[in-house]
Amino acid sequence: MIFGTAEICDTYHGNIQVVSPLFKSYGGSTSISADIETLKTGSADEVEEVLKNDGKKRVLFIDSGQRYVSVVDRKIADLAIRNNWRGLVVNGYVRNAQFLKGLPLAIWGLGTCPIRESSASETLQSCDLAFTGLTVMPGMHLYADDDGMIITDGAAVVSDSAFNVWLDYSGI
Repeated sequence: MIFGTAEICDTYHGNIQVVSPLFKSYGGSTSISADIETLKTGSADEVEEVLKNDGKKRVLFIDSGQRYVSVVDRKIADLAIRNNWRGLVVNGYVRNAQFLKGLPLAIWGLGTCPIRESSASETLQSCDLAFTGLTVMPGMHLYADDDGMIITDGAAVVSDSAFNVWLDYSGI
């Protein structure tokens, strides 16, 4: 039997957090299973610095404080793909939405904004994040599919094959 987020919710309902439907999908991939890394920053340049490192097939949760500026764009998404990241969840905004939906990367955000924020800001990596009713910590696990996104304290006993669908990608 293939498990999706609905089945995980039914089985592990007391041990999960359901991510708010405020987040919209912008990437070309909507089904993933990945460990979580976290970043609190209001700067696209800082996001770029983190994504230069090997993502180890993780998803990066970015809390930009919901400021109406973009911290993820096509350049950053391309960098994420090239450095082995599975996805980005942004408590904030993205740009280049038309381009992003053609990429083999899961990307969720609150919306779009054409302005890129690159000014310096206080940045914390591998920290606990709290937004939209969630508490997100490094090492937690994200499951996402067309039914929604859920976070568990660790990977549930579910095959990753139902969630991780990669496409060939040769870059911008």
